[in-house]
Amino acid sequence: MKSNFADISCPNCGVPAEFNIIKGEYLCSHCNSKVGINEAHAQKQGFRSIQQAKIKESAEKHHLLSANCSGCGGTIVFEEGDALSQCPFCGRSLVRKDFLLSEEMPELIIPFRITEDEARNCLLDWCKANSQKKEAKNLEKKINLLKGFYLPYELVKGPVKSKVSRMDAYSSYNCGGYVDNVFINCSKQLDNMLLDGMEPFELDELQAFDFSYVAGHRVKVGDIDKNILVKRVEQEVSNDYASVVQKTLETKAIEVNTDTSSVFRMPVLLPVYYICSGNEMAAVNGQTGKVSVRSIKRQTHYFIPWWLKAIIATILTSSILFAALLYFDWDVDSSLEITGMFSVVMLIVMLVAYSNTVKNKFKVKGERKIFTSSGGPFRRINGKLIKDKKEIKKNVVPPVFFLELDGKLQAVKLRFSPPLRILRILLLALIILFLPVIIALFLNGFDFERLELGGSAVWFCIVAIVIPVFLIKRYRIELYENPWIYIIKENGKEKRYRTKSKITITKEDARSIGRLFYVPWGCLATWAIIIIFCMMCYLTAFGFD
Repeated sequence: MKSNFADISCPNCGVPAEFNIIKGEYLCSHCNSKVGINEAHAQKQGFRSIQQAKIKESAEKHHLLSANCSGCGGTIVFEEGDALSQCPFCGRSLVRKDFLLSEEMPELIIPFRITEDEARNCLLDWCKANSQKKEAKNLEKKINLLKGFYLPYELVKGPVKSKVSRMDAYSSYNCGGYVDNVFINCSKQLDNMLLDGMEPFELDELQAFDFSYVAGHRVKVGDIDKNILVKRVEQEVSNDYASVVQKTLETKAIEVNTDTSSVFRMPVLLPVYYICSGNEMAAVNGQTGKVSVRSIKRQTHYFIPWWLKAIIATILTSSILFAALLYFDWDVDSSLEITGMFSVVMLIVMLVAYSNTVKNKFKVKGERKIFTSSGGPFRRINGKLIKDKKEIKKNVVPPVFFLELDGKLQAVKLRFSPPLRILRILLLALIILFLPVIIALFLNGFDFERLELGGSAVWFCIVAIVIPVFLIKRYRIELYENPWIYIIKENGKEKRYRTKSKITITKEDARSIGRLFYVPWGCLATWAIIIIFCMMCYLTAFGFD
């Protein structure tokens, strides 16, 4: 197994150890040794101490200057002979001064793989392929402004914990995860989404930092507040987990809150060609050649208000019913009458169905869209730059859900609406809808010819409204509060976890039920409903004759 400086090494054989989310520790695949989280942190801290001492020695061999921007406050490190007078990030003037080694200098670096001219060609190719875009037309005129920088990042690695939930449900769930080499931008002047667009980087070329790597290149010094950086890490991980959580919880309306206190972070410099001129902003990955371009305008998302959704759904379903009645040779007047009554019922049902989206707005301004180039990374083979056809993707380790079952925390998979469960719900709805008919069949000995559906007309009219409302509002909530649970065993197999549900009726419950039958006035409604229901069953079984 190929290793890099970010790996946790097995103390016995030196092979990179992989983190097991379920067991909560690093495991060596070669000798089966275990590496605890604290031991992993100590291992990396030892490396950082040694590396910082080497950096001080390296700094003395190079003649470097630094400059502070009078506008955005950014700090840039560059060579003595570099004619740098304006900030490349905001265009303001720079104030030069002697370079003083600071704690912000990193311990790791990924060197540039492609040259400045090659990066400009990558951006030019994107502009030609997207010539219809305004961003491409503007950038093509300013390609010469593209400059190379080593930008400050932190490499984040380690176990994390997340709490996730649906926005339309009450229960929340705990997730355990592992952040595997995620890069976090450490500069407040640069656009996060733009830089994310040009990732990922290939860690095979990760090297211990030395000032010889930055010769001929400018270095952007990290300047983000540590508390903000922690929030960025948490947000980055939460965003990475969003797709998995959305799939599990069966909705995009989710909340993910991540605790990253157990990860270790290592400062690193990453190679980036960057251009910022007015509204035009683009970045080219200095290792892989991937292009990322920010759109000029912010995205606008339009929403249909909840009540309008209900009206549109009612109109569509009513139109289908009206067309169906005409197709089966109903006259127009009768069709309109039936459709009108159906529309009233459907409008009530749809208003209930969409009432949980009352926070929707007509229009919401979102972030700017990011355009990226396609294809794989550029690699230098025999001195030539060759583009790989296979695209590399960011490695996201999917989180594992945990629940406390039988007094201990266990890794689980949650399934909220498997086909069998949905089938049971629909079957229950059909049984309730046709309950008088089912009882009537038992009464008349399953004589279908004597069956009179008109005897249950009142029941159908009431239940046809109640069932959709019940399924949409009540049962839908119950569905997402009580998922089917599958325990993940150590061998990776899943086993359904079933809780033994006991129906217990207390004396007070019994008294409350009894009052419905004997307490004056209130009991009249109970007995009236029972008598009417029995009459409906009888009329449905034997007809009106």
